[in-house]
Amino acid sequence: MQAIMSTDAKKALKMQTVNILIGPILCCLILLLPQPAGLPAVGMRAIAGTAWIVAWWMLNYFSLAGTALLTIGIYTLLGVMSPIEMFKNFGGITPMIIFGSTLLIGTWIESKFIQRYAYWCMNRPIVDNSPTKFLILFGLSCGLLSILVPNIPLSALFTAIAVATAEGLDIKPGQSNLIRIMCMVAGMAACYGGIGSPMGGAPNLVTIGYVDKFAHYQVEFWQWTLLGLPAALICLFALFFIAKIMFPAKSNEKKSLPVPREYLNEKLKALGPVSTYEHVAVIIMLVALFLWITGPFIANASGIKFLKGVFSVPGVAFLTGVSLFIIPRGIDKEKGKFIFSMDWKQAEKNIGWAIMCMVVGGLIIGDAMQAGGVDKWLSGLLSEWLKNVPGSIVWFAIVLVSALLSQFLNNFAVMAVFTPIAIHLGNTLGFNPVAAAISIGMVSNIGVMFPFSSTPIAVSITGAKDYASIGDYAKLGFIICVVGSAIVFACAYLLAPLAFPDVIPASVQ
Repeated sequence: MQAIMSTDAKKALKMQTVNILIGPILCCLILLLPQPAGLPAVGMRAIAGTAWIVAWWMLNYFSLAGTALLTIGIYTLLGVMSPIEMFKNFGGITPMIIFGSTLLIGTWIESKFIQRYAYWCMNRPIVDNSPTKFLILFGLSCGLLSILVPNIPLSALFTAIAVATAEGLDIKPGQSNLIRIMCMVAGMAACYGGIGSPMGGAPNLVTIGYVDKFAHYQVEFWQWTLLGLPAALICLFALFFIAKIMFPAKSNEKKSLPVPREYLNEKLKALGPVSTYEHVAVIIMLVALFLWITGPFIANASGIKFLKGVFSVPGVAFLTGVSLFIIPRGIDKEKGKFIFSMDWKQAEKNIGWAIMCMVVGGLIIGDAMQAGGVDKWLSGLLSEWLKNVPGSIVWFAIVLVSALLSQFLNNFAVMAVFTPIAIHLGNTLGFNPVAAAISIGMVSNIGVMFPFSSTPIAVSITGAKDYASIGDYAKLGFIICVVGSAIVFACAYLLAPLAFPDVIPASVQ
């Protein structure tokens, strides 16, 4: 017998229908507007299509990855680009980086090395029952891991550790500001640590793709890390400092840590002895890191052109990732067979298919903006308006605006608009265009104010179970967003000559 839809269900269905229609309606309204001077007709259609995609991303009625793939259909429908042109992005360097790196990270997840590392760090004698030291080590454990490990599972893991600690000690919501801060730091440190290396988040990989497209420059692993690692570390310590000021310790936790060492010891014992699988996972990742850092120097010193591709970021990621299928981690003595570090069932579960689709969608948006001449039109307008403003101030303004918009808009959409603009303005106004683009990618990682700002924050807010409120995240998130923007800009501005000595803006060539 068919169920009768309730009144509330009917209202919800109507609201969903209206929200779904917002995207195409917004697109049509933009197409009806007068065409600005200097913007080609295809550029107007590119803006309209992008508005449609961003509206659906913000309303989140469809999956982010699914909406990203719909960019192909939307831009084709509007006549911005042909599907064949957009399909090329699936075979680009960025998807290959994601494919290989998520295989590597999968061994960390499957072997449970991530959990062991987290509990081991928090159980170090250096903590010495100090709440401040514990908080710093807790946040650094999450933040440093997020340099290489996906931030969503880290946010979930460390928020769960904070809540489980409180519940195990019978601490109720509102009784401990330390637990409150731990919940917020779990989500925010996962985001801020992610700016430390190209592997730290999908926005980093999209940015590398944009730099390759718009600046015709391939960013190496060590170059990003030279800028990103100092910025990540300073941002993490700034996060601890600001959180402690905004949410001071309660009387019972000012000097003594409410987390007994026995609790952490039990968690470590439950994981058992370090397995061969964990050793293999760590060794392969260390090999990949070594080649990411030293590979370009080895290739250049050898003079063999072939090695430049092998030791590039995508080359190392892909080759080390697929090598897991043939590297044994043990023997099945009953069947007399090797057990390999990765099988296809594990690969299907761990390869970042959704991330890959979102990245491709972001790259397609960038292509559409370029095909429509939107990037040059916007940069031309801004260049005219800002021609008497020092380039460094313009650069910082773009970074700050990008960071603030990333709190409300999908970060891929923010990067699609502002990365090409930063590159064009850098060439026009004389600041380093590659470093400027990377700084945009970095601050696009730090959507930390609201559940819709980023998935790690949504996961953290959901998992906090009232130990930290949405208002807490918003207040701390706004302050650290502004401070983080200044830190990222300062690191990129000061370290750009070291990381990119061969990049000379067009205006000073």
